[in-house]
Amino acid sequence: MTDIINHSLIDNNNNIIICKDNLVNNNIASTNMCDSPIDNTSVECHKDNNHNNISNKYLENQSINSIISLYIGNDKIVKKSIDHTEIESICKLNEYYNELDIINIWNDISNVNMPAKDLCSDRNIQHLLKETGFIPYSIRSKVWLKLSGAIEEKNLHAPNYYNDLICKYSKHGCPFEDEINKDILRTLPNLNMYTEINNKNCVKLKNILCAYSLRNCCIGYCQGMNIIAGLLLTVLNEEDTFWIFCKLIEARGSYYNYSMCGLRTDQMVLNSLIQFYIFNIAAQFNKFNISVESFTLPWFICLFINNPLNLYNSYIFLDWLFIFGDELLFQFSLSLLKNQENQILKCTENEELLDLLLHSKIENSVNIIEILKSISIGNLTDQIQLLREYHSSQVICKAKNLNLATARRLAKQYKFSSEDEIQKLWTCFLDTESWNILLYSSLTTLIQFTRAFINAIYSRQDEINKFINNGLLSGVMLRLFQCINCTENTNYGISFNEFLQTVQCFINGSYESRLQLCFKWYDLDNSNTISSNELKVGFKRLHFMFDGIDTQLDEYALELYVQMLLKRVKTPVKVNSIQETFNNEDELNFTEFGSLINIHPFSQMFFRLPEI
Repeated sequence: MTDIINHSLIDNNNNIIICKDNLVNNNIASTNMCDSPIDNTSVECHKDNNHNNISNKYLENQSINSIISLYIGNDKIVKKSIDHTEIESICKLNEYYNELDIINIWNDISNVNMPAKDLCSDRNIQHLLKETGFIPYSIRSKVWLKLSGAIEEKNLHAPNYYNDLICKYSKHGCPFEDEINKDILRTLPNLNMYTEINNKNCVKLKNILCAYSLRNCCIGYCQGMNIIAGLLLTVLNEEDTFWIFCKLIEARGSYYNYSMCGLRTDQMVLNSLIQFYIFNIAAQFNKFNISVESFTLPWFICLFINNPLNLYNSYIFLDWLFIFGDELLFQFSLSLLKNQENQILKCTENEELLDLLLHSKIENSVNIIEILKSISIGNLTDQIQLLREYHSSQVICKAKNLNLATARRLAKQYKFSSEDEIQKLWTCFLDTESWNILLYSSLTTLIQFTRAFINAIYSRQDEINKFINNGLLSGVMLRLFQCINCTENTNYGISFNEFLQTVQCFINGSYESRLQLCFKWYDLDNSNTISSNELKVGFKRLHFMFDGIDTQLDEYALELYVQMLLKRVKTPVKVNSIQETFNNEDELNFTEFGSLINIHPFSQMFFRLPEI
């Protein structure tokens, strides 16, 4: 506090008025977060009567302009809505402002009834952050919830959504639990919050990470996610941390999924920007054979938290990230490197340079705010988009060559003859909409699945064209897609492992495995029995797939055919002396279904069942 007080003024009532050039980290500096982390949920800020009156007027209009205009200034209250230029001139003209005013402004901004996306893109909000440098700690949790869009995301789900995920995890476990347990004890070691797996902070962190892995099985869990959630927990309660964590991860989900395609692309983008804007540093990297990927992995994965930023600076960086978005990742990376240019150019060995890039930290909060204020957000928007389009195609090309060790492991696991066969199937898997498939690590649409599956099963082009078209139009492929994509959240699609398992069943599978898939395909209501109506629906679909809809399909003949099949395993009920039928309750179990389905020629052909 000494430096701040020395550069501050005291008014007649002995209140400290903070100089805006020395406002840096006042709240943070007064609280040693490393020694005593605070789980600070929404903090009610003190307001005098005048402020309450002002707040009421603003809330009626819900105008961002009016909020900022109410408080910024040398104890002046501007009641009319003014534009960005006027706000900027007022801030420049007035050298001092009271810190409580800044807290009140952010508090009121967090109450605005406006989508987070619109709020963050408002130039007055951006200008406010650039003027003050950071969001005061006492109001940070509330402002983060608003700016991140976490409140909106939470409102899209049932009130008990998070608790339901915790209950599900408690009952059925989490596939990433062992990995999460290991990483929890490595989380922000300077804090001493996450040192014992059973302490309350570790339990909260584990709940959040396990719940998220169940919420989003495309991502599951990735190392580094513990760092982000661990930092958020020092500011917010457990459930609020979960929702902000969801927004941070899903805003850049391709950093954390299986392929990490977005991360790889953005690392290439940053490398291009370094070579263009800071050539001396790029030349030094080339000289010592240092790749951008080698030191930016923790930067991007952990959003600079704990590396290269210390805890205090990490809070400030997230303040800016919520408002300015992904461009800040690139701009900040360039600024960090430029800020260390002299040290980078002085390095004489590979190890020395890499150690500097991986382990040097910006400890002084003044420096990070100066760096952030120097960034002109918007200058690189078009360039980043252009470079992302270019480098994403390179990522796709590289991704099409499956790792040899992975191919061998999968060939052994799913009983294929060689790794070459796995590589061929991987090519089929990625053939359509490669970027989206890498993004979600799965076939998320019916079209993607149909093309991949038919190309994997059939070799002749005429067969491929026919069965893609007819398979889609008849509903055969839709039903197969539904059978394989049986996760609770069907938006996540069919993974490569599920694809391999299905193809293996059709190509090399046992009779039992094919019959089980066939039974599941016919069982439309998932009741583990097949009704006569389900048989008819399945027969129609397969008939249209193989012969097209223009061929005659006699409904009466189809009914007689189904009745004939049922007679093989069921006892009919007499309607009169001539007619016989079956009870509606009579449905086929798996054994009964297996004894008659082989008679149906289209079922034999599609599911490759032996003829009886």
